[in-house]
Amino acid sequence: MALESRFSDVLGATVHWTDYGGPPAPAAVLVCVHGLGGCAANWDLWGPLMARTHRVVALDLVGFGLTEAGQRQATVAANTELLTEFLRTIHARTGHLDADLPVLLVGNSMGGLIAANVISTGGARPAGLVLVNPAAPHVGYGSALFPVFGLPYAGEFLGLALYGTPFASALVAQYATMLRSPEQTANDLFWMCVQNQDTVTQSLIDKHAGIIAHQRGRRGINL
Repeated sequence: MALESRFSDVLGATVHWTDYGGPPAPAAVLVCVHGLGGCAANWDLWGPLMARTHRVVALDLVGFGLTEAGQRQATVAANTELLTEFLRTIHARTGHLDADLPVLLVGNSMGGLIAANVISTGGARPAGLVLVNPAAPHVGYGSALFPVFGLPYAGEFLGLALYGTPFASALVAQYATMLRSPEQTANDLFWMCVQNQDTVTQSLIDKHAGIIAHQRGRRGINL
């Protein structure tokens, strides 16, 4: 099954999610959650590989990708609620009505924080949690943008703090929009997040650049 782009109403938001398919009898359903500045397309190289043995889906959180927020906020707490509700109905969404089929939650960076929050709040009970580099930006990128006394990680933490402050995040977004094209921003994200740059294909960059271009000017965290 080729990957499919789908939309579902979740707590008033129109959530975009990618279904990478899976075998007739998957071992489990993997629900993948992107990080800050990411989207479901971040999983486009990994998803099809895991879909050989598992049913794999990835969603765009509110404020990211192609998801329309409605009246919902693009905060960690609000997206924790959104992800919890998405998990509650994942079997029906994927066509697997067997409630005993395990669901594994996979979170990258900020998505790891949100995934862990889902577990800690107890609103949903996935069978397992996989954290992929949770909240650990690539050292050097933030320091290049925000050099802070040469302290390790200082730039990265300042960058995350700015994104977490509504007024400051709007200024950062405006700065990025004026000075960086969607393709440049996509390249920035891959440089920050991907250790082996040889694995990043031009088609993947183009897809992310298209999503960033679509996202700019919309409510949420625009890059």
